[in-house]
Amino acid sequence: MRKKPVAGCRALMGLIVTLIILVISPRLSYSETASYPAGKHDEKIETWSFHSQLDLPEKDGALYMGMFFCAGSLYFLKGNFAHIFWLDTSTGEYSYENNIFIPPIEKVIHCDKELNEKYHDSFFRYNAGKNTFLTYAGFKDVSTRLTFFPQKAPLCFDYVNPDEMTEKTFDWYLFPQMDIQAVLKKGYDLRTSGKGFFQHFWGEKVYESGDFLVAHLDSGYDIIVNDIMLSKDGTPLMPEKYEYILISGPDGNVEKISSFEYLVHKWAKSGNKGKKYPVHMSVSSSEKNLYMDIRVFKKDQTANLLGVEKWFGYAAVTGHIDDSPQKGWAFFSPIGIKD
Repeated sequence: MRKKPVAGCRALMGLIVTLIILVISPRLSYSETASYPAGKHDEKIETWSFHSQLDLPEKDGALYMGMFFCAGSLYFLKGNFAHIFWLDTSTGEYSYENNIFIPPIEKVIHCDKELNEKYHDSFFRYNAGKNTFLTYAGFKDVSTRLTFFPQKAPLCFDYVNPDEMTEKTFDWYLFPQMDIQAVLKKGYDLRTSGKGFFQHFWGEKVYESGDFLVAHLDSGYDIIVNDIMLSKDGTPLMPEKYEYILISGPDGNVEKISSFEYLVHKWAKSGNKGKKYPVHMSVSSSEKNLYMDIRVFKKDQTANLLGVEKWFGYAAVTGHIDDSPQKGWAFFSPIGIKD
């Protein structure tokens, strides 16, 4: 009878030790695989994100929604978190919420055929057999359950920082076009559909080297403008080695354009960090007679990403490709500059 309290204490101590080990133990490291979306997984940082245009039945406008999942170390934080932001063009409202879980007790499960990222009240999964992505996330103002159906093969990118040529800095791939089935609750309470894209990023370090934009045109073209640098006064710099445009045609064939011009026509102050961000831009290239006029839907689409201000938002796109008129929408993530 006297031994029962001792056994109970030992069990309690064992539980405490287990929890301590889970808290201080590093994330598992994963070797490279040949398949997507498993890819190579790094112990430092790993993110998954999607951006979408969802229909709003019987309303003049659309719901532009993005979600950002992170595992590992980002800025000063080590843990798991999800971040959601959305712009309702029928009302003009832009909102965002953070969903944080620290420490990273719940591990990521990876294999060649499935990717399963679990958070305390949200998850992200990939089913290779059905070639579908599924994500669910619960937030204060809205909960989402979205199923993604890839329409094109992924685009892949390996980045090496010119200042650190001994190792790759990060890798990513992007599914440029996906059909989406969505169930939205709380603030919206509707079933709807739309279009979007998904990208997976992993690496040793985070480099924010320039403006990033992905445009989705009604004709089936998807255009990725990667890492466009601006000088301190906001004037565009000449494209460098790691700045380029990828054009995925309606048939999925991909072209790379390295000679182009990126111009900012209008700036606006946004957020609370004293920065100004591009709100009207254009991208042009003679290589494919390409021209895109990009105007953001709302000037202030900044989000507080756990103390770090980020401009995550959406824009309308018009222009032409090979003399064919184009229109669509874009996700835009600029760095911004101090005024």
